[in-house]
Amino acid sequence: MCRCAPLPDGTPANPFAAAVFDDCVYSAHELASVVFGWISIACWFIASYPQIRLSLLLKRADCISSVLLFLWVSGDISNLSSLIILRQPLTQTIMGGLWMFLDSTLTAVTLYYKQKHRGKQLPEIDVKYMGRVRKSEIVIYTVFFAGCLASFLCYSVPVTIYIQRVPEMFGECIVPPELSHTSARYIIGSVLAYVTLPLYCFSGLLQVIKNCRSKNTEDLSPGFFAVIFTANAMQTISLFTFSQEQEYLLRTTPYIIAAIFPMIMDFTILIQIRYYNSKHQKARRRAEPDTQEYDGTGSCPTGSDISADGPADPLVLEAP
Repeated sequence: MCRCAPLPDGTPANPFAAAVFDDCVYSAHELASVVFGWISIACWFIASYPQIRLSLLLKRADCISSVLLFLWVSGDISNLSSLIILRQPLTQTIMGGLWMFLDSTLTAVTLYYKQKHRGKQLPEIDVKYMGRVRKSEIVIYTVFFAGCLASFLCYSVPVTIYIQRVPEMFGECIVPPELSHTSARYIIGSVLAYVTLPLYCFSGLLQVIKNCRSKNTEDLSPGFFAVIFTANAMQTISLFTFSQEQEYLLRTTPYIIAAIFPMIMDFTILIQIRYYNSKHQKARRRAEPDTQEYDGTGSCPTGSDISADGPADPLVLEAP
């Protein structure tokens, strides 16, 4: 935490942003930008979890495009490098690091199951049942969210009051100097920033194309793409609310495009997931009267009942 010096005209900095985010903001729209930026970071922090969870439950990840993940990770590396070189706000830099870490984790899980099931015929499973959120999970998520919120409030409220009453106890926030547009640092950072554009934009487009060709999105998590959509939306709002000056908008253009275009792709994928999953569920219901009843319990398959070589027990329904 740090304290911010007032502007030459005497305008004081917002103590909350300085104490909690180490950011010097002097207006309401700058504070809103910081808040939206941190909401985006929170979304990115949990974004990959729904897809990783579903892949681990189903023990498969056939519908996710490997090329999409490769482009994502490549874009993450380029994006994080540009953020550091150009000395962008802390929220953007942290988010760039989260992108790279979480996308790398998701890529590792996906490639593991793709390699494990390569060349094998996977059994048909009830994805909706297996991917459902259990009551115990809801309790865990609620406790975790409440704990995070309580921790944030217990820290932010006292420290904001403290920095207002005894500001001399804190050092001044370091504001990085503006980079010259002709410096090597600025040029290299800008090039890396623009490299992320085709990587992020084409990744979502390739997933849309893959979904259209396979007409199957059963092991894609709608929660994954919904959270990513929200994160990109919050990041876009954060960028626009920080400043409306032409120079700032020109400098952040690659980050704005890198958030808006994937947001459109994420929304398209959500529509595809709803359409194809609904279509498959209707087809499965029409086929149910003709399927053989293997046992009288009416139980549904679980992840442990399925092996890579095919149905491991009578809980997995096969087409007659």
